[in-house]
Amino acid sequence: MIREFIENIGGYPGIFLLCALSGIAFPLPEDISLLYAGIRLREGALSWPLTLFVAASGVMVRDVVAYSIGRFFGDWILGSSLSSRLFGKKLPRARKMLEERGSSAVFLGRFLIGVRATVFFAAGASGVSFKKFALWNLIGMVLTVPPVVVLGFYFGTPLLDGASWLIHKGRFVGLMILAIFAAAIWLRVQQDTLRREDEAKASDA
Repeated sequence: MIREFIENIGGYPGIFLLCALSGIAFPLPEDISLLYAGIRLREGALSWPLTLFVAASGVMVRDVVAYSIGRFFGDWILGSSLSSRLFGKKLPRARKMLEERGSSAVFLGRFLIGVRATVFFAAGASGVSFKKFALWNLIGMVLTVPPVVVLGFYFGTPLLDGASWLIHKGRFVGLMILAIFAAAIWLRVQQDTLRREDEAKASDA
């Protein structure tokens, strides 16, 4: 269903709209839109620079909208029953992140699929300045948007099908966390190996 929907929207305007509306107008993570952009790139229908610019612009617009809703209407939403309907159990988690990490929680939120818009809303509602929000969000986007498009370019179709299934089953976030955890362990092992090699060279000298 997800794949059929996004394939009916083509070109740069379609990619922009998918990225700008994801997580707000419909429950579709931006990652699906970015994977699709990578597929279109592989087909030769789009150019790399313009695709990355359009996709990043759409994502930024969505993030600023979520932040602005929290900034200007956060008190009213949080004081009404609309809060639980919109965010469910995600909002307490997002607010706790902001209490513990401050504005840098915006950066962390970019890596949490399905929780991003909630974190950005909470950032606006808690009074994080737009300058800090934009800075942390931009840093996070540089590290998340291009890699997902690249994944779509090389492995787009199976990833898109798999992501659709995983989202339907509610397992995508858990698998992403597992992948990040595995990558962190691998990096730690590599760092320890390099450190031991440097110590061995130093002792030999």
